Amino acid sequence: MIADELVWLAAIVLLASTVQSALGFGASLIIVSLGALRVPIAQLLPVLVPLSCVATSSIVVVDRAHVDWRLLGRRVLPLMAPGVVLGAVLADRVADDAARRAYGVLVVFLAAHALWTLLRPAAVVAVAAAPPEAAAPARHARAGDDVCVALAGLVHGVYATGGPLLVYVVDRLGLSPRVFRATLAGVWLSLNLLLTVGFVVAGRLDLGTLTCSAALLPSLLLGLAIGHRVHTGLDRRTLRALVLGLLLVAGVSLAR
Repeated sequence: MIADELVWLAAIVLLASTVQSALGFGASLIIVSLGALRVPIAQLLPVLVPLSCVATSSIVVVDRAHVDWRLLGRRVLPLMAPGVVLGAVLADRVADDAARRAYGVLVVFLAAHALWTLLRPAAVVAVAAAPPEAAAPARHARAGDDVCVALAGLVHGVYATGGPLLVYVVDRLGLSPRVFRATLAGVWLSLNLLLTVGFVVAGRLDLGTLTCSAALLPSLLLGLAIGHRVHTGLDRRTLRALVLGLLLVAGVSLAR
């Protein structure tokens, strides 16, 4: 990887890690969407995924008491992990543009509907009048939500960006901002460790990719610090609006 590509990626990693630390997701989407403008995705992912492991492990260690381990271990990981493995195997065979665009359209539809529901006047009054427990969606998974989570695992295996579908489902659970961020960090850490092992086995992760990852580490750490300061000032409704807004932007980017 040449020097100007590293400078480009360093700026993107700073932005992405800030968003990741503040909201709990978004780093992979930002890095893949913007980084792929200069660096092929196949070359980008072995550099990105180890960095993501560093970022998410720092959140999990600091906020381990806020991770919803039951949600993580009983629902999310069992549904996503098989898809990640399958997606990693199929990564070289997927019709890249068509699959990415179809995924983006789905994310735009889901995020736009949820954002409209959140911001319409009736929803604002209802959220303001109801206690947090009443405003939160039911915690029992619907079949459609489980399909979204499983599909998120498949997409994560191909692009390392399965976040939008999972975030759409987790957002509906009404978690506090800190639990939301910590639990998602636990998901990404678990799945990206799995991907890292796969990259090593496939020979895609080597000394060259690790050197590039190390060169981007200062940008990552600075972004994590900035994002943590932003996160501490977020209330639940603001968090939902930011999450859904980012999902909408990401979906449009993927669908182009």
